[in-house]
Amino acid sequence: MSPLRFWAVLGVVALVAACRESTTEPAHPATPLFSAGVITSCPTPAAVTVADEASLRAALAAATPGEVIGLNGFFGVTADVIIGTPDVTLTCATPGSGIFPQPGFSGVWLLQVHATGVTVDRLVLDGGSTAEGPYVAGADETSTFLADGARFTNNRVTCGSPAGECAFFVGTKNAVVTDNRFESGGSATGVHMQSGIDGTRVERNTIVATAPSGGQFLGGIRVRDGSNVVVADNVVRGPWGNSIATANLAGAFQGNDVAGAFANAVRALGVRDVLFADNAVSCGAESCALFEGTGGDTRTTIAGNRFESPGSTAGIRLVNMDGARVERNTVVSTVAAAAGVFASGIGVTGSANVAVTDNMVTGPWTEAALSLDGVTSSRVEGNRLEGGLDDGVDLLGSTDVQFLNNTVQCGSGCLLADGSPRAVIADNQFESGGSFSGVHLQSATDSDRVERNTIVATAPSTGSGFGGIRVRDGTNVVVVNGNGGNIGLIFAATSGANVMVLPAGNTSLVIDNGDLDCNGDGRMDPNFITGPGRIRKNVALSPQADGATASSRRFR
Repeated sequence: MSPLRFWAVLGVVALVAACRESTTEPAHPATPLFSAGVITSCPTPAAVTVADEASLRAALAAATPGEVIGLNGFFGVTADVIIGTPDVTLTCATPGSGIFPQPGFSGVWLLQVHATGVTVDRLVLDGGSTAEGPYVAGADETSTFLADGARFTNNRVTCGSPAGECAFFVGTKNAVVTDNRFESGGSATGVHMQSGIDGTRVERNTIVATAPSGGQFLGGIRVRDGSNVVVADNVVRGPWGNSIATANLAGAFQGNDVAGAFANAVRALGVRDVLFADNAVSCGAESCALFEGTGGDTRTTIAGNRFESPGSTAGIRLVNMDGARVERNTVVSTVAAAAGVFASGIGVTGSANVAVTDNMVTGPWTEAALSLDGVTSSRVEGNRLEGGLDDGVDLLGSTDVQFLNNTVQCGSGCLLADGSPRAVIADNQFESGGSFSGVHLQSATDSDRVERNTIVATAPSTGSGFGGIRVRDGTNVVVVNGNGGNIGLIFAATSGANVMVLPAGNTSLVIDNGDLDCNGDGRMDPNFITGPGRIRKNVALSPQADGATASSRRFR
């Protein structure tokens, strides 16, 4: 096996291994915006001009560092063309020049870059019928060469099909991929960069798939294994598995416009120190954006983006993303998810010290506009949350959550806190057009605080025994100025030692059935309620309301 063939096989192995692992803003344009369409000029003067395969190979063999080789015409090649001299530029001498695989092509890629500082600029590269694709740059397994500083700019590219890629970079630090147009008729992956890509930049490219491409893990842009990576101002269109897919990476994703993914618009695993900001995202069937951490502080910020869902299973989804910030995003669903799918506009699972602030979420979302599940020591503040069909907000198994100064449009419930002790729910505006329950606390509500909220119903909005505020199954709960309908607050029988202060302006009825031995000392601990409002004790409520699931699937 020749050294070239050995490297080609190793490249394939490396790639296979990677594969395993209400608003007024404008909508996406109906057709892609191609920023690097037809190549109309060749501004870089060439020292050597070539017009066929033989002269191209001879020029590359004789090239010295810094030399510029210009292609004059669009011609075929019979095998991989290798650039092995540092700092060489391969460009056009006349517009439209480039290479394509001849019938019987025996290679794997059209171009292979085996040296540092190589530039490929303003060429037409048709890799559609190659085994892998039009271009590869990177280090082989024995590190006999490097391709750091590779530049791939202003090219028009046909991607490898069906198992290839648009461009493949392996271990290429400080690579630059800018102002290209890539077209895929069905590829395994798009612009694919892996295995040590520190300092790489992918900017102002247009990447279009016309047939399903990319699979579950890969996508139109696949960047992984690097730091200080920038992916900015790209347009990705068509049925990629993921429009953008990243893993084990630190860097910035800004100003991208992506649409058409059949899984996730954005899939980010094992990320840390990532900024995802000011992107326009049309969501995939699975999610708008999935961010999943691997433990520890991720220091990731998701800010100022617009997400549009046509019925996705999830909106923005964070899993194990300690320290993440989700702020100033617009998350819009235009169609509810399929029956039986519980989708949330923003969903956070298993994370600590998360901040969700100043976002606007509009539905329909079949689960909730916002859902926190297994979250600790986190803050939700200043959001407008609308369109949750089951609940406006869910706090499930979450501790020490602050829910402050939010405006919530209620669904079947306004806010469900289930098994979420030490929550602070304060200074919020809840608006119900006819809910089963309002702010509803159940199952381990110990030391929850409900303070200074406004809870407004414009239509009959209570199930039997429920109200604007419903508290049960906890101790040392503090409720101040709870507002609701005719029944503003109910302390269930399984509550005790709670505190409520009724101000002079409160006219809602408070039902207090609580009288529980909270600390096991053999003495009952009643709730403590003060103020001039109406209070009734020991009111008989229907068994359905206190002991069984009623019209909502989770309220008790």
